[in-house]
Amino acid sequence: GAGYIANPNKPHPAMQSFNTHLLMLRPLEIFFRFLTAPWRVLPDVIVLGETRCGTTNLCGHIASLSSTPSHSRERMKIKCYTPFCAWAHPELDHKESFYFVGHYLGIVDPYFYRMAFPLKITRWWEEKVMGNFFFCFDGCAQYLSHPSAPYLIASAYRCNDSPPVL
Repeated sequence: GAGYIANPNKPHPAMQSFNTHLLMLRPLEIFFRFLTAPWRVLPDVIVLGETRCGTTNLCGHIASLSSTPSHSRERMKIKCYTPFCAWAHPELDHKESFYFVGHYLGIVDPYFYRMAFPLKITRWWEEKVMGNFFFCFDGCAQYLSHPSAPYLIASAYRCNDSPPVL
């Protein structure tokens, strides 16, 4: 059978594929977020979805809450923070972290789930200094059908209250 014949002037097809994959990721930000995971918050709400059932629409609506103008100066502003996504893709960015389905090079340790969310000092700043209502969420169209996602989510919140799930 015909196999791959090395050409010294052209990179191996596997290297081209790896390079394309790497260009879609944010490796330095992923590394920084893993290092700072202990100082980050867990999401206030997790949207468990499935493909083609409105997860993107619901997450878009939740994210738009912080852009709703306040008509009264006394009303508290809502500051909604969206999850970090390892993929630089416009449809996925600011909607879902994909953490518990293994999109971070197979790492699904519940301890590091926080890496996809803002720093605790951000929550403190918004609530105590700015007087805003801080809110962050994660919505993933694969958590509902992924076999280990419920266990991993429960493990991430073991020391906290149970997460509100939509």
